[in-house]
Amino acid sequence: NVLWRFKFSQLKGSSDDGKTRVKLLFQNLDTKQIEMKELEFQDLRAVLHCIHSFIAAKVASVDPGFMDSQSLARKYMYSS
Repeated sequence: NVLWRFKFSQLKGSSDDGKTRVKLLFQNLDTKQIEMKELEFQDLRAVLHCIHSFIAAKVASVDPGFMDSQSLARKYMYSS
């Protein structure tokens, strides 16, 4: 059961209420209109963790230097 069929590149924004709901904004490729999908979850933190992990993986695949910069930032944070 698929809720929507959008590509990652169509994701234009997101927000959450900090409790149970997340809103995802996608741009329709044909109409260029923004479509909002609002979803509700019992464990929003787990869902946001998955979304963050997915986005970080996508960024890392597009910009290999991203992972190196994150490692340097982590080393700096823990050394001070």
